[in-house]
Amino acid sequence: MPRAKIHVEQLESEQALISKKSGHNAYSVEREYVNSKEYHDKFEKLPVNRDVRQQLYVQAGRLLEFVDGQEEERMLAVNARTGDFIVDNFNREGSIKGTGFNDDEVKELDKCKDGIILIHNHSLNGRPSAQDMITYLNEERVKVSIILCHDGTVYGIYGVNPKFPDIYDDYFEQAKQRTGDLDAAKRLATTQLYLLNEKLGNKHKLFILEKL
Repeated sequence: MPRAKIHVEQLESEQALISKKSGHNAYSVEREYVNSKEYHDKFEKLPVNRDVRQQLYVQAGRLLEFVDGQEEERMLAVNARTGDFIVDNFNREGSIKGTGFNDDEVKELDKCKDGIILIHNHSLNGRPSAQDMITYLNEERVKVSIILCHDGTVYGIYGVNPKFPDIYDDYFEQAKQRTGDLDAAKRLATTQLYLLNEKLGNKHKLFILEKL
């Protein structure tokens, strides 16, 4: 009986999406939840084929394993048609204020003839930012943008209205007049955009976002 129990535990460990580390801090990933079936099933809601969904789940685990316990954000891209990994930015210094691809990484993206799906993390578990929306809008190849929060929340961006940047800029300028803190102004402008988006009808949404 004990041998059977050990075998099951080993099997569960092998199937875990991310490792169960002993340390924990404010930026640690909620490992037990991320390794659960409930977390896996979030990716089943994505509007892509089954094989791509599974690859996105695997790549999400690889990203969360890398950033576990770190404040910085990282990004990777996969082929939207096949789910094949394209490129990540794990091999250079990260940032706590955002993430993106450098020129060499963009060259790898350019080799992909299909659409792409972006995945990046939010270590502080915040919702998608205005910059996340603008990045989606400016990159025609991006079919879906996925944001992974360290608490296990997953967001999918599926569409952004071309009017979004102008409306955001207006809100941002107004917010700067109310506070001298640029980061606070960005947060305030983004909150106003979310509130506006909730009031708009489906045909006029500024962005299409799903909390999976």
